[in-house]
Amino acid sequence: GGSIAGRIAYDAGPAPAMRICALGSGDPADAAARCVRTAAGATAYRIDGLADDDYTVFAWTTTSPPRVGGHVRQVQCIRAPCPPMPESVTVAGGARVDGVDLDGFYDQREDFPPQPAE
Repeated sequence: GGSIAGRIAYDAGPAPAMRICALGSGDPADAAARCVRTAAGATAYRIDGLADDDYTVFAWTTTSPPRVGGHVRQVQCIRAPCPPMPESVTVAGGARVDGVDLDGFYDQREDFPPQPAE
C-alpha cells in the first residue's frame, strides 16, 4: 500500500505524544482509519499500508485535556478570521505522499471528526 508522511508543527512548544490517523473518504463516522502513535517530542510521522483513496489526516494529543490537530489549509471567506480547513490528500498506486504536515492544533474544533476507536 501507499503511505502519508509529514512534519508535526505543534504550536505550543515540543509536541506531546499523539495518535495520528488517516481517515479514508466517505462519512467520517464510517470511514476506515489507519493510525500511528508518536512519542513526545516527535517532529515527524508516517502512516504506511494505505489503500488507494482520498484521506484527511488528524492528530489527537494524549494530554489532558487533549488537543486536536490536522493537515489544514487556509481558506478565504466573507467574515474574518476564517479557520483553516482540513485538506484531503490522494494516495494512488502505492505512492508515498510527503509534505502532509500537521500544522493546525486546537483545544476544540467542532468540525473535526471524533477520534476513531482503537
